[in-house]
Amino acid sequence: MSLVGHVIGSFGQRVLLVACLFCSVAGYAAVALAADAPNTLSAAESRLGWKLLFDGDSLKGFRGYRKDEPGSGWAVEDGLLVRKAAGAGDLITRDEFDSFELQLEYRITPGGNSGLMFHVTEDSDKPWHSGPEVQIIDNVDGKDAQKAGWLYQLYQPAKPRWVAAFEQRAGLVSGDTYDATRPAGEWNHLYLRVTPQAGEVCLNGVKYYNFVIGSDDWNRRVAESKFAKFEGFAKAGRGHIVLQDHGDEVAFRSIKVRPLPEGEATRPVDVKMAVTTEPAFPDIEWEGWSPTGDNGRPAQPLRPLLVTHAGDGSGRRFVLDQSGMVHVIPKGEAKKASLFLDLRPQTAPWGKANEEGLLGLAFHPNFKENGEFFLCYSVKPEEDPAVRREHVSRFRVSKDDPNKADPASEEVVITFEQPFENHNGGSITFGTDGYLYVGLGDGGSANDPLGNGQNLANLSGSVVRIDVDHKDPGLAYAIPSDNPFRDVEGARPEIFAYGFRNIWQISCDPETGHIWVGDVGQDLWEEVNIVENGGNYGWSIREGTQPFSGVVSHAATVDPVWVYDHREGKSITGGHVYHGKEIPALAGRYVFGDYVSGRVWGLKLDPETGKADNQEISWNGLPVYGFGTDEDGEMYVTTASPAGQGVFRLVSDTSVVPVGINKDFLDPELDAEAWMKRFEVESREVFAGRVEVMKALGLEAGDRIADIGSGTGLYLSAFSEAVGKEGRVSAVDISPKFIEFIRRRIVDENLENVRVVPSTEHSASLAAESVDHVFICDTYHHFTYYGEMLESIREGLAPGGQLVVIDFERIPGTSREWLLTHVRAGKDQVRAEIEQAGFKFVEEVEVPAFAENYLLRFRKAG
Repeated sequence: MSLVGHVIGSFGQRVLLVACLFCSVAGYAAVALAADAPNTLSAAESRLGWKLLFDGDSLKGFRGYRKDEPGSGWAVEDGLLVRKAAGAGDLITRDEFDSFELQLEYRITPGGNSGLMFHVTEDSDKPWHSGPEVQIIDNVDGKDAQKAGWLYQLYQPAKPRWVAAFEQRAGLVSGDTYDATRPAGEWNHLYLRVTPQAGEVCLNGVKYYNFVIGSDDWNRRVAESKFAKFEGFAKAGRGHIVLQDHGDEVAFRSIKVRPLPEGEATRPVDVKMAVTTEPAFPDIEWEGWSPTGDNGRPAQPLRPLLVTHAGDGSGRRFVLDQSGMVHVIPKGEAKKASLFLDLRPQTAPWGKANEEGLLGLAFHPNFKENGEFFLCYSVKPEEDPAVRREHVSRFRVSKDDPNKADPASEEVVITFEQPFENHNGGSITFGTDGYLYVGLGDGGSANDPLGNGQNLANLSGSVVRIDVDHKDPGLAYAIPSDNPFRDVEGARPEIFAYGFRNIWQISCDPETGHIWVGDVGQDLWEEVNIVENGGNYGWSIREGTQPFSGVVSHAATVDPVWVYDHREGKSITGGHVYHGKEIPALAGRYVFGDYVSGRVWGLKLDPETGKADNQEISWNGLPVYGFGTDEDGEMYVTTASPAGQGVFRLVSDTSVVPVGINKDFLDPELDAEAWMKRFEVESREVFAGRVEVMKALGLEAGDRIADIGSGTGLYLSAFSEAVGKEGRVSAVDISPKFIEFIRRRIVDENLENVRVVPSTEHSASLAAESVDHVFICDTYHHFTYYGEMLESIREGLAPGGQLVVIDFERIPGTSREWLLTHVRAGKDQVRAEIEQAGFKFVEEVEVPAFAENYLLRFRKAG
């Protein structure tokens, strides 16, 4: 392997040091979580529309090329799809695909060769006559000069010019191409995207190249290849995916596909929160800055990265601008932002290097008494532009004016060397333990060329924790006694956690003490992490939950609490946990956003299960640079603005009514009996005829039924009668008061074959394969965690079991407000979500008696 991460000289020695340190530090990881199980979809993948092409049990999704069944040389062994023996032949998907993304893991034998082809038609003797092939090969002893991940005879990985320039300036010598392949016998992760607009290949997370089928560049390359003589080569625009039999043993697993309608992924439909934003300081004037420069031309835009407070009871807001300014704004409405500190003369300008500048601000927990605050900034080079440094410095407020800092009070606490101009990190925060935390990037360029992410001998790619109230010998700070690598030989004792690519930004939840970071991904995944003492967060052997680079490592790593891919956003901006009073719907949620897609979300973790619920917040679509809170806990989001209006405040959105009313059902003040009696009276006429329809769906004596969200138990009598004494009906509900009501109904109506199953927001609480039919009647729109609920339902259904959803897009005579509260998703979205969760759509049943309701039938796939 020759990945850029394999470096020479002193850099190579550092990489070797990392390998040694792995042995001594593995036990320090606070949470060592296993990677996603093979042949399964992670919660993130399910939410984002991925589907399994291979389930680990059978070849049902495949057949032989121009044959009805797979060749005899293919086998399924221990969850692997293996080209095992002669007679295999090329393996082709039964389905065809046009625009799609695909990912798989492969393990090649020494000297082995295989390939992945796409848009294959069956009008020629060989699949490669029509379908381009991504090579799968042992790069050391392979039979072909073209390597794994290359588009055969067409495209090979070339290092981008900007990366080569970065490395040259840093004195790093490496080749012109990438090789991120792991050796024969190791698992490699291959990603392929094919659309009319663009194609892309990544191997082990490293982007190899882009291509556009039919472009001038593509046509030129085809004309120079052996494929020029095949008229139909890459012309179909739609076809099968093929795994090539090249006569060698190769194993595949976790083969996943995501259709891309019209060339783009359908954005996941997160619940829309009743939260929006408004300008925080309309018409404010910023001291030291105006929209127009001295030459009459537009000035450099303000680029606020953070809004924070001093915790001194004054209610003042402090706004950090990346150019080097810190402004102070008094509590309440204000027309002027005073310049608290101007650090521009010594701060490297972001106009020359986009990720440099003034990057972090944190007030000492005892600021009211000691007047201390801390800044992290890129230092303007004095002589050699190639020497890049980052200071964390202590400053003090002026003795004469509480709204002015004393620039002469600067004391440099710690300095970080920055080999490149990107991936500086630089966000800082105080933890509830009183220590200062600094979030750093891996040093820059692409692919972590210096191996800093996993190098404990270097502070880059880590969260640093230091004690700024004491000093160890030779230092302007002290090392906390419980820092995890304090006594590990060769490791920097300042490191609290490591394995980060570029933290943007870091914050502390004042109620839980959790340290949150948004870690910017490279080519595939963005992630949110809660930082634990000693945790290894994976970079650059992993991105998100997927492998990265050709470096083989079995180090224990900590999973992100949330990930999203690059069809949803491409550069995460970390935020803060909301603890204000003005937006109850946001309570306890971690608010974060994305710089590229301009989206903002609120993420909440269930402390018992670790499950995450993500909901979208209305935002204007502008790049998200940062977040912040004031002394009351209210929250802000920032963006660049040439008019100085880049600071927005989060507020309740009265045009959106919150969803997820399962939580309302758990309210101890809920008058459940009155609610249910009213519901039955108002619903009977609209839902008349459902009993007959349900019987027509194939219920038989002896069947096992689960009624999810039984509520009033309106349908239990009909279910009980349909399955007879030999059958069983499970009445599933989340509300203790509803369950009490159902229990009384079972006794009153003598429903001997009905049992009650208490559920949760995340799960239907059904034993594996314990039911034949699941009915969701007037309940799907209540699901808050619908993806996880569907997953639990799928687990509870027996093979081939039936899922029936009866719901409404509106009810005649109801108000808009009621609908906004109760109808989370329309029929088309419901069907898409359920298919995405592993069910096969059977039919939509026309039910005139349902008014404007619908009935959808599904089967459990497999």
